[in-house]
Amino acid sequence: MSTISLCRTLPFVSCLLVTFGATANETQDVLKAFSKMEARVETGMNFRDYSNAIGDLNFEFKSYLESSDPAKEQEMKKVLTIAMVRYMEAGTLWGLHFSARMEYLFPRTDLYKTVVAQYPDAAKDYNHGGAAIPGTVGEAYTGALVIDMLLPMYWRDAATNVDAAKALAARGK
Repeated sequence: MSTISLCRTLPFVSCLLVTFGATANETQDVLKAFSKMEARVETGMNFRDYSNAIGDLNFEFKSYLESSDPAKEQEMKKVLTIAMVRYMEAGTLWGLHFSARMEYLFPRTDLYKTVVAQYPDAAKDYNHGGAAIPGTVGEAYTGALVIDMLLPMYWRDAATNVDAAKALAARGK
């Protein structure tokens, strides 16, 4: 069987191994699950509900991957895998905010560097579309990324990939 491995896009996200291929109904089911997740994120939810929703989405996603034919829907699986990873990364960042009481990622940390490499706009001042604290706030916090402002970047990226998957499904890919 063919597999793809998307490993450690952020240092705290474990390796995600997926098996490729699926039927039209399974494809529609997984797309519906991703759409439901997107709607829940848009309307707002607390961290506990988000964690549960990620678990439900991951179940649907893995079911889709396990039921599929390895030779089919390669691009669909790729974009859905990226979307799933983005939702998981957002959950991990949000979890750090609550469990470790981290509100910021500071420029000297590896996690900061990884996030900025993935989302260069995150390093922009939060008054200009980024997630970084402007220099006027205080020298110790200048340039630090506000975790709560990073989450929508991950969710937008996930939604973009889900939209790409829907477009592929509409074309019958």
